[in-house]
Amino acid sequence: MDTGNNTHSFLSFDFDINNPGAVANDYDFVWNAGPYQYQTFRNAKPSLLLSYYITAQRDNGQFYSQNQINSLSYWQQVHPDWVLYKCDRQTPAYEYGDPNVPFTLTNPAVLDWQVANYVKPAEDFGYDALAVDNVNMENLFNACGYYDRPGRWVQRYTGNVSDPQWENDMANWVSRMAKVVHSFPRPMMFIPNYSTGAAMKSATAAQEVIASSDAILDEGSFTHYGSYRLSGKAWVGMVYFIDSIQEQNKAFFSVNQYKLKAMTSDELQWIQGSYLMCNQHLEYLSIAAARGYGHAMTPQERIVPIGHALGEMYQQQSTYWRDFSNGEVIVNPSSATVTITLPKGSSYVDPAGKPVGLTLSLPATTARILFKKA
Repeated sequence: MDTGNNTHSFLSFDFDINNPGAVANDYDFVWNAGPYQYQTFRNAKPSLLLSYYITAQRDNGQFYSQNQINSLSYWQQVHPDWVLYKCDRQTPAYEYGDPNVPFTLTNPAVLDWQVANYVKPAEDFGYDALAVDNVNMENLFNACGYYDRPGRWVQRYTGNVSDPQWENDMANWVSRMAKVVHSFPRPMMFIPNYSTGAAMKSATAAQEVIASSDAILDEGSFTHYGSYRLSGKAWVGMVYFIDSIQEQNKAFFSVNQYKLKAMTSDELQWIQGSYLMCNQHLEYLSIAAARGYGHAMTPQERIVPIGHALGEMYQQQSTYWRDFSNGEVIVNPSSATVTITLPKGSSYVDPAGKPVGLTLSLPATTARILFKKA
């Protein structure tokens, strides 16, 4: 779907959606539409892109109930050569403190098991895409190695966060899994939650992940997981990265979290303004409280009647501007307050409908969305 006009939203998880049919038409994509919600979403909006969710390298439970995971002792008994450990050779490289047993990326039997238990059932169910979480190019949880079938230790990684072998193995896993989902009689899309971290986005392995994928989801985007607003070169780099994905005719799903108790106009304009700077017809937006996924977005979060872009982002008055058919977006990603002057004769209102003067002050890392006065 062309996203070039106004804003287009997607739903990150559906945990707290009690009536999918009531919200289906508000979105173009659902990242992790649960099997029990699937048919209601589909009936309400047949064109809605629905994805089944797995993580890249751990026990994902049962197809219908991903909380039903097996214990470490189970996996050590049934598939001891699948378990991925830290460098003490005893502690599994658990992710994010979760009890899901982590698996090696390189064992073909692991991928075959993932396909048989999750991916093929998802294709049979009718899902459009496979949503793959935690495709991290960093060895975030200090994985080191595994024990082979005879019980010998095999050290695969250094245990350091930055590890070229880890990057290559992740890229290879993505390539193999993407080929599987693309080979089905009704091919599915492969959409990873992709993070390079300290790894270079231009590195060969990182580019291989993008090349294998049909779209990219970024959980950090312009609010860095709800921790802080990107600034300076980091903000500009994110804009250009999102542009580059769309240039390859791949969609970009931008997740922006916030830590505030309630969304403010300032925070909302920062997120929406940043999104609008790089929406090149294939970008989608999701807004959520930090780690508060599964809730429907409000109309104010979803709807920005700004029209279509009249050109690319440009720099002016120490800020970044983009002209739209129904307004103007201005972003100040710097660490200092900037005062700007709007063109003479212009007449704008803010998102609340309040008239805006010709002089505006933009504090550090803020954005302003201005609408043409009716």
